[in-house]
Amino acid sequence: MQQFVRSSYYPWCLLCLASFGVLMSVPGQTVGVSVFTESLLSILPLSRTALSTAYMLGTICSALVLGHGGRLYDRYGPRSLTPLIACCLAGTLLYFSLLGSLLSVTRGAPEAVYRSLAFIIVTLGFIALRFFGQGMMTLTNRNIAMKWFERRRGLASGIMSIVVSAGFSSAAVIINGLIERFSWSGAWQCIALFLVMVFAPLSYIFYRDSPASEGVHPDGHLPDSDTPHVESGVGLEDAKTQPIFWVALSTLSLSALLMTAISFHIVAIFVESGRLADTAIQSYLYIACASVGTTLVLSVVSDRLPLYYCMSLHAFSLIGACTGLYFLHTPIGFVLFVLGMGVSQGIHGILGALVWPYYFGTRFLGAITGYTMALMVFASALGPVLYGSLQEYSGHFALPALVSIATAAIVFLLSFRIWTQKPVRFQLHISN
Repeated sequence: MQQFVRSSYYPWCLLCLASFGVLMSVPGQTVGVSVFTESLLSILPLSRTALSTAYMLGTICSALVLGHGGRLYDRYGPRSLTPLIACCLAGTLLYFSLLGSLLSVTRGAPEAVYRSLAFIIVTLGFIALRFFGQGMMTLTNRNIAMKWFERRRGLASGIMSIVVSAGFSSAAVIINGLIERFSWSGAWQCIALFLVMVFAPLSYIFYRDSPASEGVHPDGHLPDSDTPHVESGVGLEDAKTQPIFWVALSTLSLSALLMTAISFHIVAIFVESGRLADTAIQSYLYIACASVGTTLVLSVVSDRLPLYYCMSLHAFSLIGACTGLYFLHTPIGFVLFVLGMGVSQGIHGILGALVWPYYFGTRFLGAITGYTMALMVFASALGPVLYGSLQEYSGHFALPALVSIATAAIVFLLSFRIWTQKPVRFQLHISN
């Protein structure tokens, strides 16, 4: 195994397994949870609004502790932590598969108490599901892939983004097939069994914490005898003193907020603009094509293109998407909306993986990505609520679109401030 780890093709094999690991976060992602929504409503004494509120609270609570999870990643390493996270996610899925039995214990209680207990039980489940699924499974697997690449990090990130996008697109169909064959509870149990019996052992066998721990360089290069590779980087507190940190975080958080908010209300937005609900669903196909195209281009050029260009383009694409949203009733508005959404999604996937190790190194990558992912998850949880509140206040979706345009324009202007900033991973003392 040691010879395999020191080979030039180990990082690429690791990239494949890490991409698969990110796909295993699907049960904790919205696309994975949404398939089970109707099944949960059929057994829970909760309204659709109450279930959505429980999901939002679970997302926010998981975001609050995700930063601590990132620090655990730095302390114990992905080889030890990833199998444990996979088992914890499997346990959470088993918890959800047994919700009917858990609720039957309290069925004799008064109606108000029964509903309250059901709300608490499902909220606790959502906290664990979002933390171990959307949060830690994504964080550990994405970070280990980025640690093993340096010169080809952009290409590696692009490959991972394409694989993950394709997997997420087909996840709902696969999970729905499991539900039809094994029932909704059986589907969760099948995924839990796969996590414990397949992915957890594979990650423990093949994962290695970093190139430095194995005495090799990133990208699969063996070191010269007198130049060993040393993992470098600055800590979270040092990173937070840099303008690039907040500009990048603002861009990614705004993107997460807008993408979630628009996706959540997309049918209502299209109907209000005079378009059919089916057109809203079909637009996802066009957006996916634009996203994959953007990812393909960036995966080739991002290793040579300064990342601040990508940040500015990301913010500009958000302006385009929201402008298209405002003029969605026109053909040009529809095209602008699709292109803006697709380009921003493609950039978001690559930029979110590249910007932190490029500017701040990999030694404390867990703490940095844990903190930034927590804020992005928090923003995504607030997005649908903010859009819904502004729509109710004004009576239409034009107001949230205008507010989004103005906010994205501010972030776009801020991105020019960091065009001259160099990576700071070697400039600051490591203090964390």
